[in-house]
Amino acid sequence: MLLHDLRNAIGVWRRRPLVATAAILTFALGAGANLAVFRLLWTVMLRPLPYADSSRLLQVWQDDGKETRNSSKKELIERWRESNRSFTSLTNFRPWQITVASGSGDPETVRVGLVSSEFFSTLGVSMLAGRPFTPAETRTGADRVIVLTHGYWTRRFSADPALINREIQADGEFCQVVGILPPDFRSHAMGAANEADAYLPISRAKVGIYALPTSFVIGRLRPGVSQAQAQSDLSAIAATLPKAGAAPPARIWISPLQDEIGFSLRPALIALFGASVCVLLVACFNIANLLMAHAAARQRELAIRAAMGASRARLIQQLLVESLVLALAGGIAAFAAGSVLTEAMVALYPGGIPRAAETGGIDVASIGAAFVVALACGLLAGLLPAWRVTGGKMEDWLRVGHGWMARGRRRWADALVAAQVMLTVAVLIGAGLLMKSFLNLRGTDPGFAKEHVITAAVGLPSAAYGKRPEQAKFAAELTERLRTMPGVVAAGLTNSLPLRYTMQLSLMFRLAAGEPEQISAARAVSGEYFKAMGLQMAAGRALGPQDDGRKDVRVVNEAFVRRFLPGRDPIGLQFAAESAQIIGVVKDIRHQGLKQAAPPEIYLPLASLPSGSIGIAIRSTLPVGEITAALRRELQAMDSGIALEKVMTLEEVVNADLARPRFQTILLGLFAAIAIALAAVGAYSVVAHSLRTRTQEFGVRRAVGAQTADILKLVAFEGMRAPLLGLALGCALAWAGSRSLEAMLYGVKPQDPSVWLTALGAIALVCLAACTWAGRLATRVQPSQALRNE
Repeated sequence: MLLHDLRNAIGVWRRRPLVATAAILTFALGAGANLAVFRLLWTVMLRPLPYADSSRLLQVWQDDGKETRNSSKKELIERWRESNRSFTSLTNFRPWQITVASGSGDPETVRVGLVSSEFFSTLGVSMLAGRPFTPAETRTGADRVIVLTHGYWTRRFSADPALINREIQADGEFCQVVGILPPDFRSHAMGAANEADAYLPISRAKVGIYALPTSFVIGRLRPGVSQAQAQSDLSAIAATLPKAGAAPPARIWISPLQDEIGFSLRPALIALFGASVCVLLVACFNIANLLMAHAAARQRELAIRAAMGASRARLIQQLLVESLVLALAGGIAAFAAGSVLTEAMVALYPGGIPRAAETGGIDVASIGAAFVVALACGLLAGLLPAWRVTGGKMEDWLRVGHGWMARGRRRWADALVAAQVMLTVAVLIGAGLLMKSFLNLRGTDPGFAKEHVITAAVGLPSAAYGKRPEQAKFAAELTERLRTMPGVVAAGLTNSLPLRYTMQLSLMFRLAAGEPEQISAARAVSGEYFKAMGLQMAAGRALGPQDDGRKDVRVVNEAFVRRFLPGRDPIGLQFAAESAQIIGVVKDIRHQGLKQAAPPEIYLPLASLPSGSIGIAIRSTLPVGEITAALRRELQAMDSGIALEKVMTLEEVVNADLARPRFQTILLGLFAAIAIALAAVGAYSVVAHSLRTRTQEFGVRRAVGAQTADILKLVAFEGMRAPLLGLALGCALAWAGSRSLEAMLYGVKPQDPSVWLTALGAIALVCLAACTWAGRLATRVQPSQALRNE
């Protein structure tokens, strides 16, 4: 019987290709968007990590205050490793980068993970070749060893099997390659989209002579131990360490490693998933209206089947099979559309989506999701029409367009249109809020002139430039070479370029003797950095080439003056216990992101605070390629083992900072456009079908003198009742849902009246246009046609 219904359903849709095509395309739009977002949500948030028993991997976070030194953090980790009763193993790690000069090609900067010897065993990873680090190799002096990923081993060293136990030049030193990781290994432990290319011992976590904190910890939980017990265990061990004075105890908290992957992407994915579900429901309601109109046109056929003995359940089964056939065909189309949209979303997202490589191909989760969505939507879209059309008495089925069936179908159709409009309002208001937020962000003054500025970075190998005198000497020579490059208007160096998220330095200071010590962000610059970046002075003068060798001058930003010197003239003020004085106040620069207001900052000559990481800023009207080639030549002349990295114009840097909100805005706007189009089609189809059943009525109206405008007004008034109800319900839904977007907004409130009025007006106009367009059917009815039908 089911097979017979299936063959019959295929025959029905072959005879009505326009209805079938419209339903399949509608389903493909709604379900395709939903499937694409689900694939990313599954990959980033739900898919188990590719490690053995990954649910037992936890990340430990430690907030132990400013008083704790790096040595104390190291001691705490060692104490945890030795004394805890909750973990089978603990490992610490830190993302970093080094310069590799061996292998094919020029020296390059690569991402690395600085890890302890337990790192790979904690994750449950075996080597493809070689071995992991030994505990002895993670101590200073014996740590010239390196493990390569399979991808980097293949790309840089042509998968040379003889590379094991040979030395390569990494970060200015020769390190022995002791292991190669398997091809399927992914460094999700780093918690970043960009995976590491190699791994070094954690003892190398330092900048020059200064050790970096090593408080990023991963542990493998013992069977039967809860997360709360593990947190209590580590907190108790941390409490046994001596504290500096009245320092508060260290705060320890634990979270599954799975939760840390793509953490910054989660709000956007959740918002997009909510929008895609709304679009899917709009599509289902649209298809339900389409199927209801289609089934109503088959009342006589159904009546004959009933007269021949078919029960109501049998008729409902037949209609449901027909809707499921459409849904399965739409599911195939949705899978194709979702795959294309997934690739577009991955390409659109800034910096790459974590685990993005796992979204490609035809995976079981995607197939399962497409099948479940198709089945659910087929039932949702088909059950109501089947139930409504097969209800009532058989004699009523024969009165097409009359009686309770026409009135009841119109009520249900109006309810479905109202639901579509309600969901569309919520999605469109969310898209409008993100759009206005993005426009506000794009119009934000970053504090620098971004046109005709090229930026780049240089990492100095710690072996040759591990001490400040060597770093200062290199910076001075590079500054001089930049100044003499052809086509350079101005050039300078800094330890941290804007919007590049490099390491930020902090400086302790006192404004006067006896006052408490304060802390401020610090940025070291040299050459004509202020001129190259187009920084504007609010008072005094900028740091320039004449200040490169000095240690007694400082420039502060406006935020520094507002925070520490309100109502005072900062020019000439000398810091207590220092010989440096303030010579200028620069306008605020948004270093940490366009969304974040500038914190208090102090600028000082690079010679007084040299760094192993140098940012370069060059203002020039020459093409980027020419300046980059000239810069590479100058660096090669200074040191052939140094790599130039992250060459970008300042405009590209700003655009990269805007990429994440642009990603959110474009996708939510796309979903809103799909939803409003489907809602308009739904309103049009309901009005059009209703008008086809009222031919006599409109013929009589024309006969008694009704004009075209009168007919259109009547149709628009009746057709807009359901959309207006949907607008009211949508406001309530949007009021509740828009608050979840608040963290993603900039310069706009969730209840911004301009966005709400624009969204509501747009939906109302689209629905009015759809109803009016459908109303043309009624204006074409002639009195003679009504008499013939009668």
